[in-house]
Amino acid sequence: MRKSFLLFILFPVVYLFAGTTGKITGRVVDLTTGELLPFVNVVVEGTNLGAATDIDGYYFILNVPPGEYTLSASMIGYNRMRVEGVRVSFDFTSVCNFELTPTILEGEEIVVVAEREIIRPDLTSSLAVVGADDIETMPVQNFRDVLNLQAGIVKGHIRGGRSGEVAYLIDGISVTDAYSGDIAVEVDNSAIQELQVVSGTFNAEYGQAMSGIVNIVTKEGSRKYSGQVSSWIGDYLTADENFTGLNKLNILQNKNLQSTISGPLPFLKKRGSFFVTTRYYYSDGWLYGKREFTPQGEPGDDKVVPMNFYNKIFAQGKLSLQLKENIELNYSYFTDHAKYKTYDHYFKYNPDGDFNRSKSGYNHQLTFTHMISPKTFYTLNAARFYSEYKHYVYEDPYDPRYVHPDLLTAPAYSFAQGGTKMQNFTRWSKTTAGKLDITSQIGSSNEVKGGIETRFHNLFLHEFDIVPKRTETGEIVPFEPDIPDITAPNHNRYNKKPYELSCYLQDKIELKDMIVNLGIRYDYFEPNGVVLADPSDPNINDPWKPEHKDMTLEEREEIWWKKASSKTQISPRFGVAYPITDRGVIHFSYGHFLQIPPFEYLYKNPEFEVPKTSGISTILGNTDLDAQRTVMYEIGLQQAFTDDIATDVTLFYRDIRNWVGTSPEINTVIPGTKYVKYINKDYANVRGITFSLDKYRIDKFGVSLDYTYQIAEGTSSNPDDAFNDARAGREPRKEVIPLNWDQSHTFNLSILFGNAGLIFRYGSGLPYTPWIVQGTRVGRTLATGLKENSERRPTTITADFNYSYDIKIGKSTVSFIIRILNIFDTRNEEGVFTDTGRATYTLEERIAGADASPEWFIRPDFYSEPRQIQVGMSVRF
Repeated sequence: MRKSFLLFILFPVVYLFAGTTGKITGRVVDLTTGELLPFVNVVVEGTNLGAATDIDGYYFILNVPPGEYTLSASMIGYNRMRVEGVRVSFDFTSVCNFELTPTILEGEEIVVVAEREIIRPDLTSSLAVVGADDIETMPVQNFRDVLNLQAGIVKGHIRGGRSGEVAYLIDGISVTDAYSGDIAVEVDNSAIQELQVVSGTFNAEYGQAMSGIVNIVTKEGSRKYSGQVSSWIGDYLTADENFTGLNKLNILQNKNLQSTISGPLPFLKKRGSFFVTTRYYYSDGWLYGKREFTPQGEPGDDKVVPMNFYNKIFAQGKLSLQLKENIELNYSYFTDHAKYKTYDHYFKYNPDGDFNRSKSGYNHQLTFTHMISPKTFYTLNAARFYSEYKHYVYEDPYDPRYVHPDLLTAPAYSFAQGGTKMQNFTRWSKTTAGKLDITSQIGSSNEVKGGIETRFHNLFLHEFDIVPKRTETGEIVPFEPDIPDITAPNHNRYNKKPYELSCYLQDKIELKDMIVNLGIRYDYFEPNGVVLADPSDPNINDPWKPEHKDMTLEEREEIWWKKASSKTQISPRFGVAYPITDRGVIHFSYGHFLQIPPFEYLYKNPEFEVPKTSGISTILGNTDLDAQRTVMYEIGLQQAFTDDIATDVTLFYRDIRNWVGTSPEINTVIPGTKYVKYINKDYANVRGITFSLDKYRIDKFGVSLDYTYQIAEGTSSNPDDAFNDARAGREPRKEVIPLNWDQSHTFNLSILFGNAGLIFRYGSGLPYTPWIVQGTRVGRTLATGLKENSERRPTTITADFNYSYDIKIGKSTVSFIIRILNIFDTRNEEGVFTDTGRATYTLEERIAGADASPEWFIRPDFYSEPRQIQVGMSVRF
């Protein structure tokens, strides 16, 4: 006999015990007497996971991958009970209780459908979790689009922090590019099982981050063979005449092809599985130029060409092996390659003179998990990832198509009529990482986790400006491209090998009326670099002193340089959750978060070359930079209104110190020659409130509303700000100002209904510095700026839509897809002229007069992406 009914017994308890798996716990009682039942077998169906209740009737199952499961409980003398739809997310604990009935009829089974509890009684910090099903329904192109929908995030900046302050983890190990602070290899949406964004304080396992954590768990192979092939094509449909080249429909302008296949490994069907996904994406972009001129200054073919195209290939594979009942091995490989351009208005009619850019990367990752006992398991991760970026006009620096730099010069308010950009830039970083984590349940109240991690980096950079070739006597010959000597300030090359070590310990203490998260982390950083022994004498490659004239480079290095010191840091973490009712929870958290600055600031200009010019002309890197630091506090309330509607209100404050900035000017031994270097000096503070309201997706309908009010102020938005002020003769900044990403009001609304998804976004205006234009066409001047970042750009509004219509054909499903981005073709003014605060006009136009190029003041790059329509089809089998 089989009975089905809905019973409210699933109770997700959430806390951050970082990793890629979750935990299920609960108790088993006799329904008729209420007695706790020991030695009941609880099994996660379809897996090798399970546990038996202890003498007090409690059980817990560790190391459960994210997903939706059916649990069953059985004991002699009682009917077997199954609970369907138990949701598990990584870093969460889901509580599933059983109430068994004594056996009356043999073979009787009770089936319970788990109902989702929408508040998280153990949540001590702000976080957002997005699953694969929601990502598939949303009108989003990549995982960054998903991030920007979460409360507290403005254009990639989490709670007011600079870019590069976020740690990116894939399957439990950091894949953050140490040079830039960005993710080394992007993960495609089709490969994501679950994405978690921690925008508040975070646990001790996470290091080298100050603003937030992005933790991605990728999909594993299914138990049955399945796959999907999808493709779409699209074009921009806009009435905005500011966009060159979009007046004619070209349905193949943007195109996408994806495939996914997964299933059991042949000959290892019960012990192994695989998952493979690939994607090809190409977009012409929406900013075009016209080839009226060639870089050689000759008439072009007048062809309209894309100037912000993007071409990307992505692939991922994952193998999962169950070596024994308690041992699992996973291997993953990711790779992506992209070629693209970024629009430069000056090159609109000489588009081939601008940089061609490319980036690529890969990630090998091996994960070994061993369940030592039902109460303890450890995970050993090893990874090696690579990230590369290049830009140049022509790859060969001696390419005869390069022309003299003077050809690039054009009159004011005019476009380039020839010439090329002259820089050739290549940099790559390789990181080899190892991480050991051990998790153990101690008693019924403590889950303890500890771990160690090592990260060995290998960074390479080579940049130079292509210059006219000179004879041995220094004379310039008829133009031939040449590379300056490595001792020149415009030629830099380095290969650095810093490394990091860290360890942590954390404990989640579950008391009757309160849950406490405690943790502490230790970090060690060895920059393996040098600093100047005498800051006033940086040019070791220029033996201007007679006594040093005959020294070798190595001998001069011993005199001029000294080794940079290693860095250590300790950061405590603390969080509390206090349930006040069965539908309300107060949470509070506090922590110290530290991060070594992105390595580009440590190793810039490694030969300490300062041009012999009057005034300040260069910035030197500083391998002795200390960690940037922030202290973060937050307090919030979760409150459920109904069984599927809940809200979260959180107040937060961040005190940020030791941000990277530039030093006061440093005088050298050469009169008049000065420089600055990167130092820890900038300050910022961020405070605000986030509000979220969620109608959880039951019966295919779900709504998510996120609002953030935030004030982000600091001394500098960019580490180079003080340097730029000094070069322009402006006074040093003596007060905090709104940061460039200080968006006071951010509102995101997502509506999911069946196979349809709608996203609405609103953002108040970002700050800009107003300038007053004065003068005439003959004698024009730019007046001194008013207070920096004291005015606001216009607000931005965007709406996107996605819908798929499914048709079942046998065991396959064919879906027809339509996606509309920027439905109403809104002209969001993201860039503005600083005298008017608008993208539509500037008073400079009257000053420029007839000498200006007619289209110079028409700036399509100041506007957001116009409406794009995509149509496609997918087949799932």
